[in-house]
Amino acid sequence: MSAPDGAVGQPAPILRASTVFGVGAIIAAVVAVWAGPGVSGVLAGHGWSPTTGMDLAGWLHTPADPASSWSHHPVPGPAPLLYGAVVVVFVTEVVVLAWLCAAIATHTGAHARGLAGPALLRASGLSARAATGKSVREFPILAVHAHQGQHRRGHPGRGAL
Repeated sequence: MSAPDGAVGQPAPILRASTVFGVGAIIAAVVAVWAGPGVSGVLAGHGWSPTTGMDLAGWLHTPADPASSWSHHPVPGPAPLLYGAVVVVFVTEVVVLAWLCAAIATHTGAHARGLAGPALLRASGLSARAATGKSVREFPILAVHAHQGQHRRGHPGRGAL
């Protein structure tokens, strides 16, 4: 297994953002189908009514009126409210999941490039400026390559004309 660019000698991340998102989306769908009817029941004034296995089977047989086939009381709200609640629960979970995956990707991307994040800098007692100066003194060849790369991409830096 080859290491990504800049991550020579570093272990691969335990969790990739894409893996977390894929598994999380499946779990979010299951939770939305379970909790959506409960939310719709509360909004309709019937009370919390989460989905059971029997309810799901009845729901599939009568999608226009799932409450008519509900195996226990309280029953969920009317079909539009039920489906709306399932969608709102699912979308909310996916937004939180996307935020979490973005945080994981940012952390693993910086770690793979060998960069310390703000928490690690605070723990070491270095400011971002001090860490940059220290890294340039300890690894001058990397600083030269980074400096040349900035000029090729058109970013102004030290010595730019």
